[in-house]
Amino acid sequence: MKRQYFLLPIFLLVCILYGCKVDNTQKVYDTITVSKESHSFILLFADQGNYYSDDAQDTVFNKALAGTMSGVNSGKLEGMVLFPNNFFDTTLFTSTAQSFLHLFDKYGNNSFTGYPSVFEGMSNHKTNYNSWKFSIDSTQKTSPVCGIGLVKQEFGSNINIYAKVNFYDSVNDSINVAIYLVEKKVTGMQRITPSDTSYTYIHQHVFSSEANKSDFGSNIAASTYSGASYNLSGSFVLPPNSDKSNVEYLAVVYQYHNNQPIKVLNCTSLK
Repeated sequence: MKRQYFLLPIFLLVCILYGCKVDNTQKVYDTITVSKESHSFILLFADQGNYYSDDAQDTVFNKALAGTMSGVNSGKLEGMVLFPNNFFDTTLFTSTAQSFLHLFDKYGNNSFTGYPSVFEGMSNHKTNYNSWKFSIDSTQKTSPVCGIGLVKQEFGSNINIYAKVNFYDSVNDSINVAIYLVEKKVTGMQRITPSDTSYTYIHQHVFSSEANKSDFGSNIAASTYSGASYNLSGSFVLPPNSDKSNVEYLAVVYQYHNNQPIKVLNCTSLK
């Protein structure tokens, strides 16, 4: 009987301690600020063997993201360069880039008939940069269906990314969220004139990997409604010799239909 009385306080103490245990992951999500702005997501399919891709990267794509292109609000603009596997130097190739290429190539071929090819959201503008800029501006002026915010935790070269997505309108399709790692100042090959190929060309905003090892992210809902909120996380191991100051994380919310993304609902970035 005395033993039972002795064990009772210990049992109560254990219950109190575990009942009051704080979920540290939830505390991380609680620190996330979710934007209510519409951001535009831009892609460039580049060709290391095509000198027009050098022009597209330096004079168009990089300028848009750097805020030096007239008429483009870079503060609400995210983007990355993709290198599918049909170029001379495969050091920048990723299978995800190839998956993007197949998604946009409606005929199922392994390449477009012309590079570079630029996208805003899910729309191909090829080298028509005026329509591309108009599309970016149009997206940024729309009321967002959802907002997204990010925070990160660093443990050496191991990076954990936490995302929160708040919906301001209903969506009757499936929702995926992808978290991409993008690198600046990546040295690689690029043909810069018809007869001159540089092997020390500096590529910017280069896609590297996706946090959850899925090309278009993780599914968070079969459908959703105004007021819904979702949390998700992913992790990266930084590539060898990466400079953290050159790494950026992009989060993209996709609307999915018939098992493929049909629309970018919003995006954001974190350095």
